[in-house]
Parts: sequence; C-alpha cells; structure tokens
Amino acid sequence: MKSTRIMALTAAATMLFAAAPPSHAYRFLQTFSTGRTNNSTPWSEVFCNDPNGFTHWNVANTNWYHNVANKGAGKDAALYNGMNVWSFVPSANHTLTYKGRMSAGFVTDGFNVVSWGTGQGCSTSNGCLAMTALVLNSGQVIIESDVTFNNDWNWTTTGANYDTWAVAAHEFGHTLGVAHTDVGFGPTMYPFYDSGWRSLEADDKSAIQCSQSRYPPTTSCIPDGGVTDGSIGCCSGYTFGSYTNSDGTFSICASVGPGGCAAAGGVDDTLSTTSCCSGSAVSGSTRCLNPNDYSNGWATCIHTCN
Repeated sequence: MKSTRIMALTAAATMLFAAAPPSHAYRFLQTFSTGRTNNSTPWSEVFCNDPNGFTHWNVANTNWYHNVANKGAGKDAALYNGMNVWSFVPSANHTLTYKGRMSAGFVTDGFNVVSWGTGQGCSTSNGCLAMTALVLNSGQVIIESDVTFNNDWNWTTTGANYDTWAVAAHEFGHTLGVAHTDVGFGPTMYPFYDSGWRSLEADDKSAIQCSQSRYPPTTSCIPDGGVTDGSIGCCSGYTFGSYTNSDGTFSICASVGPGGCAAAGGVDDTLSTTSCCSGSAVSGSTRCLNPNDYSNGWATCIHTCN
C-alpha cells in the first residue's frame, strides 16, 4: 500500500516537507507478496534494471471508477485530468480510462476505484493525504488497484491546498507500479506534496517508459471515454475532440458515431455531435481532454450518460 503524505507513511506516501533530496532518479515498487497490499506489506523501491523485477500491469488499459461519497462531489474532472497525464506519455501504451461512478470502496472486488474516507492507516496524525493499494498475482503482476483520499483534509480543484488533480496524478503513478523518485522536488513522483504535480516531468515519463520496455503490456482497443493518440484504436471505432500538447495529439474514444445516442454509462460529447439516449447526463461528470476547454468552448469535453 502506498500513500501520499505530508510526512512519510509507507513507500507510496506523499508528504509536505522534506530534507535535501539526493540525486537519484525514478524507482519502482517491489514486493514478493501476493494479494492485497497494506501497511505491513514488505516493500522495496528499486531501479528499472533490478534483477528481481517490480510491480507492473500485463494489460495496457485500466478502467477506473469514482465513489463520490464524502468529499468526492465535483472531483470527477480533476481525477480524469490526473489519469490523463499518464495516458499522454509517449512511447508508453498505458491508458487509464475514467469509466464513471460506482459505490464500491477501498476493497478488493475486481474494480479499480477512487474513494474518499478515513482509516486504512491514512490519517491526519501521520500526515497522509492519500493512499494506494495494489492487488498482486505472482510475478508482481498488478490485477487491481484502489486509491483512497483522506477525507479529513480540505480538497480543492483550483490548485490550492490540497489539489485533487495533483495528488491524483501522484497516486495514479503508484497504481502503475512507480515508486517515489529521489531526483528532487520537480517530478510528480517526489514523495512530498506539491501542487505542481499536475503535469509529469521527464523523470516521471522515463519511469513508465522503462516499465513498459521491461514488461510490454498486452494492447487491445481503448474503451469509451479513454484517450488515444491513434497508435491504439478505440473499441467503438469512433473518436471526438482533438488536443495537442508537448507529448502529442490525442482524441477521446466515443461510444457511438456522429448523430448516434450513447446508452447509460456511455460518453456523450458536450457539443452535441452525439447525445445520450436517455436525454440526460450524470450531474458533475463533465470532463475535458484539454483542461483549457472547461467553460471555454467545451471542444474536447464529454460527460457520462444516465
């Protein structure tokens, strides 16, 4: 189990203050335990060439769900943006797809879920902001992951403390098997909280690229709502929106083609290229591939259909 902290809790903690950092780079989570990780799981943080390997997924796409109970209301878009910074990394096929909401929590149930709560060893007294758990098969293969945000802290979507997008980007790195870096305050995977975590730095990108090089994941199609750069196709065969950043040009995988209606749980674009068959979308589920499109044209924005 990894946590983001003000002060270190476990190998995946995020912290608010630190001593002068050493000059090493990205690391990966290593454990020979199977099943669900917790605070007593023995962890090592190792380099990419470690002969004993490290935790990793065998599949390129992971579907994520959000339990909005407690302080999760209004945080869908921030979580989506935190996922996308990892999906944007060039020469890495890992895609984190936001699939909507569900009532599941921080438990082993076959679903990857972000939830909000207290306990699980993540508390204000030990400075824990958020925590990630992995579920592992033999060979250090990740088959499920969950993230819990500490409900006792103040959470924002504005960049003020504590910024949901920033902490989500850090925790989603842990869900991919990436440990803390020692390179300094810049990278998102540095263990001490920084609102600048909204974007990945070279050290972060190198980590997931190296992981993929050592453990090439099985690639298939990207599901509805996922992000593609065109190298892997969408399961539906349709895309909408286009967003170019320093990593490349990306589109959103649509549920249906132009003029079609998306069923419950599908995605509809906010510019009415498609529609929801029900005539309504889940309140608060709007999210934009290009963060600058929020309330500014909505060109790359989607929402989940009721």
